[in-house]
Amino acid sequence: MRMMAASTEGAVMQKKYIVRLSDAERATLTEVVKKLNGSSQ
Repeated sequence: MRMMAASTEGAVMQKKYIVRLSDAERATLTEVVKKLNGSSQ
C-alpha cells in the first residue's frame, strides 16, 4: 500500500506551469539558478 502512495505522490510532482517573465525577472532567476547549480556540486 505505501509503495502505491509514494508513486502517486511522485506523479503529482510532475505538474509544470508556464510562467511569463519580464527580461529583468528572467535574468535574476538565471543568476540564482547558476549560483545554486554551482553550490550543489
